[in-house]
Amino acid sequence: VIGGEAQHNKCGGDGFWQRQWPQDVAAFRPDAVLVVAGAWDVYDVLDAAGGVVRPGDPTWTTGYASDVGQLFDVLHSTGAPVVAIEPPCFGRNEVPGTDPDTPERLDPARAAAVHQVWLQQAASHGATMLDLDHLLCPNGASDASIRPDGAHFFTAGADRTAPIVVDGVRRAIAAQQVESVLGADAS
Repeated sequence: VIGGEAQHNKCGGDGFWQRQWPQDVAAFRPDAVLVVAGAWDVYDVLDAAGGVVRPGDPTWTTGYASDVGQLFDVLHSTGAPVVAIEPPCFGRNEVPGTDPDTPERLDPARAAAVHQVWLQQAASHGATMLDLDHLLCPNGASDASIRPDGAHFFTAGADRTAPIVVDGVRRAIAAQQVESVLGADAS
C-alpha cells in the first residue's frame, strides 16, 4: 500500500521468489548467497482480512518474519552460507527525472522494523549479517554518493561497497569450512 493505494506486488505478492528461488538455488548450487532487503519492504501491506498494516505492527511483523525466515531457509537449502546485508536506512531520491520520494521510505521507524526482523530471523536461521551502516548511512542519513536514489547501489557506490561485501562473503565461506572440519573431527 503506497500513499493509501493498494499496489500490485509482482514479486512478493505473486509469490514469484517463493516459486523461483528454490529452483534457482537447486540448479546453481551456490558457494554462498548474498541478499539484502529492498526499499519496498517499508511499505504498508494488506493483511488476510484486507486491513492495512504497517511495518512494526504485530500482524505485519508476524507475516514479514515468516517471509524472511522462509527466504533464509530457501537460500541456505543446499548448504551455502547466507550473508545478508543489514537493512540500511533509505534516503532521498536525488536522481533527476525519476519518481519523487515517498514518506514511507524516509520513515526511520519503518526501516527499524524491517531491520529488527532481519536481525532476528538471521539469528534463528543461521544467516550472517553484514553491517554496512557506517558506509551507507553515516550519521543516520543515506549517502547519496553510494545510492543516489536512496535505495539502489549505483556504479561508484557499488565500487565502494564491493570490497567490504566480498570480504564478508569470504569470511562466511571460511567460517562454514571451519565448522565443517570441526564437525567432521567430532564424529
